[in-house]
Amino acid sequence: MVLPGLGLDRFTFQDLTVDEIMTPVAFTVDPEMLIWEAAEFLVRGRIHRALVIEDEKLVGIVTAFDILRVMAGDASPS
Repeated sequence: MVLPGLGLDRFTFQDLTVDEIMTPVAFTVDPEMLIWEAAEFLVRGRIHRALVIEDEKLVGIVTAFDILRVMAGDASPS
């Protein structure tokens, strides 16, 4: 099977695992971090998302788009 538009055969990737392609270091933020601080963190790190960690547990993911939506008034903070 060829992936549409990419010309890639899915069997080329048949034996690859997530471990082989993942980003080894996760960027994390605290849930109490201010929105502007999170935006600055993402920009300085040149990243698009960060894991939100509280008490060593994953509680969510914040993305650059999440921050833009709130700043643009298209979404209220949860």
